Amino acid sequence: MATPSTRPPHFDQLAREGVKFTNAYAACPVCSPTRASILTGKYPARLHLTDWIAGRKQWPTARVLTPAFEQQMPLKEVTIAEMLKPLGYRTASIGKWHLGGGGFHPENQGFYLNVGGDQRGSTRSLSVDTTPTHCEINSLGALLAYLSRWRSVMLQRRVRARIRRFSPGRCPRLLPQPA
Repeated sequence: MATPSTRPPHFDQLAREGVKFTNAYAACPVCSPTRASILTGKYPARLHLTDWIAGRKQWPTARVLTPAFEQQMPLKEVTIAEMLKPLGYRTASIGKWHLGGGGFHPENQGFYLNVGGDQRGSTRSLSVDTTPTHCEINSLGALLAYLSRWRSVMLQRRVRARIRRFSPGRCPRLLPQPA
């Protein structure tokens, strides 16, 4: 059960009526293709992303040729974040990304918030790029504190936008004004 201070609107209903998954399947035995398949719903071979990025080198003594494959998840691929965005959802990618470097980060694939995701295959700490500062998150407690502050900032922005929308001079006149 969610606590009153963090209760999302439909959290308890989701817990009661949601589906519990007890078995899982990974589309590939390595990270990058599996992550791409989860985000897009496609098999790694359809994405032409069949090995971890940057993948294995073709050694001259290898018995099998390593096929050429994508070195990032193509931007033309539609992710679950991109599907949810028009429905009003704000999604976050938290942790390892490893699906491409500059221009191919989570925020380029539809995610509203990116915490720690870049081209590296591991996250030494969760890096949050914020303007104009850059902060490091190296524990679950620090991540939760950051997300709480982020949620608070987003709520403050929403309230400010509503106040501006109904500020004097902009407020709709519901009653006739005396002459």
